[in-house]
Amino acid sequence: MRCPRRERWNSRRASSTTSATFDSAEIERRTGFEARTTVLGHVLRGGSPTAYDRVIATRFGIEAIDAVHEGDFGVMVALHGTNVVRVPIEEGVERLKTVDEKLYNTAAVFFG
Repeated sequence: MRCPRRERWNSRRASSTTSATFDSAEIERRTGFEARTTVLGHVLRGGSPTAYDRVIATRFGIEAIDAVHEGDFGVMVALHGTNVVRVPIEEGVERLKTVDEKLYNTAAVFFG
């Protein structure tokens, strides 16, 4: 039985994978540097991405592309509350940020 909805989804999925692969190849061609496609949700959290991972990755990607398009280099995108913002890289690395020791010890039971 034919399912148009699934066919549309599979078509979009195939084109997005093809698009990401094409983008990597194009970056390599233009820069001479190896480029790989990475699924941000897998890198950030491990495992299969959740809906939240997909949404936040999209928001980060859009903001990063906008920064490049506007010539706003030397910045990184970050989540500040619920807003995706640009932060100068110097500001992001100017001081060591640590986890509160009590919180770390609480979480340590999950480290294995």
